[in-house]
Amino acid sequence: MKFRLAIGLAAAVLASVAFAGVDGVTLKLSPKVGDVLKYHQTAKLDFNGMEIEFSATTTHKVVKVEANGDYSTKEDLSEMKLNGNDAPDGAGPAGSTTTLSAKGELIKIEGERVDESAYRNANLSLFVFTDKALNAGDSWSYDVKENKTTGAVAAKADYTFVGEDKVGAIEAYKIKYVNKETATGGASSEGFIWLRKSDNAMVKLTAKWTNVPIAGVGPISGDVTVTLVQ
Repeated sequence: MKFRLAIGLAAAVLASVAFAGVDGVTLKLSPKVGDVLKYHQTAKLDFNGMEIEFSATTTHKVVKVEANGDYSTKEDLSEMKLNGNDAPDGAGPAGSTTTLSAKGELIKIEGERVDESAYRNANLSLFVFTDKALNAGDSWSYDVKENKTTGAVAAKADYTFVGEDKVGAIEAYKIKYVNKETATGGASSEGFIWLRKSDNAMVKLTAKWTNVPIAGVGPISGDVTVTLVQ
């Protein structure tokens, strides 16, 4: 269960990591091969009435950028803990690679333990950019399409540009998101993403999960926080 929980959380985190460029209030992606970001993620989750505390460090490295702006990021997990205990042998699950479009749309996830729940997790935390210039309070939306090959299900993401903010001493832009699968009783994720103003990497994410699927475990609800450490 530890490994399956980790790969599910990692998929969600990976889809939200923005190697982005902000020009005024116009958001656009500008990843470069070799870019590396490291995050500490924590989660307090409910699984069938049982409280689970999970933490890990995730490292994200851009390994490929296409001429059209699509890019691939390799993700690795380390320092996994479940209810304060180290995961067996301390290694965690095998790494995975995710390919996103220039706007942040999920194209594919590759890895040893990737299944339909990884795609659903990733789609629930997508941050898809808009071409329009944004002022505080402006909103935009993105529709996730069902894909029977990958197991992705239909969902809708709504975003609101909150405005300038700070994460500790870091100047940032704050965006609110609500992402829900459209089927009755489907999973949802909602919260906030902060982008660093100096280079527009994601510096923080806070999310409330409801019935989010984890492979081999089942639907999980709770609070997830991701913070940039390097």
